[in-house]
Amino acid sequence: MDGFHRLNALKVALIGVINLLAAVIFAVLAPVSWSVVLALLPGALIGGLLEARLARWLPAGLLRVLIIAARLVAAVRLLLD
Repeated sequence: MDGFHRLNALKVALIGVINLLAAVIFAVLAPVSWSVVLALLPGALIGGLLEARLARWLPAGLLRVLIIAARLVAAVRLLLD
């Protein structure tokens, strides 16, 4: 694994910790629709695991392009909403 792949793995791990902390804080301070959580959880877990496995096998250049493209799409969607 080269440096970019290690950085991507670290990024994914940190995002997971931050999201877990945010979820706990949200669950304590706000009402949560647990039925929706249970419906979305399997897809989120499977997607995260597949992304991690796929990222290991992609060349660093292609991985960079895909990450940038995903972030641009998210930014445009946020701007348009």
